[in-house]
Amino acid sequence: MIRRQFIAGAVMLAIAGIAAPALAQPTMEQLLAPVKLEERRQRPAPDCEGVSPRIRAALEAAEARHIIAELRAKARIEKLIPDVSPPASNDDHKD
Repeated sequence: MIRRQFIAGAVMLAIAGIAAPALAQPTMEQLLAPVKLEERRQRPAPDCEGVSPRIRAALEAAEARHIIAELRAKARIEKLIPDVSPPASNDDHKD
């Protein structure tokens, strides 16, 4: 728990652009110390049927992003039309 708090604090400082030389790695005693339960969740955990569609949608979206990234990495782009030179600066066109 302390390690998570340490990492979260370091990330927040990094996002804010603050250097944190004073932050030290937690000691082994701090990492192995028991966690004190200060409060409990008041509302019940959501049921599986309620969150199943959201989980499924998140997994499908992640898989779609993965497939698209693979396809983009493998894609080969060919120019079938040669480059066209720009028109002459004086083409006698009147506005």
